[in-house]
Amino acid sequence: MDNIGYISLSAAAMLERTLDVTANNLANANSGGFRASRNAFEELLADTRRAGDRENVSYALDRSYVDMSAGPLEETGNPLDLAIRGSAWFGYQGADGTVGLGRDGRFAVDQEGMLRTSAGLAVLDAGGGPVMIPPGSGDISVAADGTIVSEGGEVVGQIGLFDEPRIAAWLPAGDGMFVPPQGAAELAASIDSTMIQGFTEGSNVNPVLEMTRMIDVQRAYDRSMTVANGADELRKQTLARLGKPST
Repeated sequence: MDNIGYISLSAAAMLERTLDVTANNLANANSGGFRASRNAFEELLADTRRAGDRENVSYALDRSYVDMSAGPLEETGNPLDLAIRGSAWFGYQGADGTVGLGRDGRFAVDQEGMLRTSAGLAVLDAGGGPVMIPPGSGDISVAADGTIVSEGGEVVGQIGLFDEPRIAAWLPAGDGMFVPPQGAAELAASIDSTMIQGFTEGSNVNPVLEMTRMIDVQRAYDRSMTVANGADELRKQTLARLGKPST
């Protein structure tokens, strides 16, 4: 395949990946604490040799990343809805024991008294264990540091806030949770972030921008495929002419 074919197909693959990421962002525009993904592509030059001659072929190298900017805060008045003011994260634990971080603060108490996210993940306390709220606690209040106080004024637990300066290198694991690329998470208590009761943090996805990006990507993909198909047709015509017997 000539350089035009390589470049067109690599561009199409890049744009297809971008389209998938953009569609996922749009699907999570209303997911609490969701962080949008972005694609940053770099050019990769590969050297090939044909009959002693060097050719440079261009490919697209995917450098995907997650936009860690905060989403907007929305007041709900629900005492189990919590938002974070600052760069800290809630700690979550999945059913398989996986520990990660997230910003979705739409919480609820299950039948066993365990505090969970809307996706069913267990919320971790300051010590890294699941938050348990005893039966009969009534309408609880949550202080800025995560301390949980029952309706009767008794301290019944503390929701953890954790700092992770390398969170951008962590991997999205679904349900708004990020997990470390290797090994178990070592959670470090936050120093300066606080909680706000009765608020939730929304997704940082801007639906209008994402929809515009999707349209632009689709158009660019169509142009790339047109170039690739044109190059293929030109190659076919060239081979057909070369194959004709001379008169």
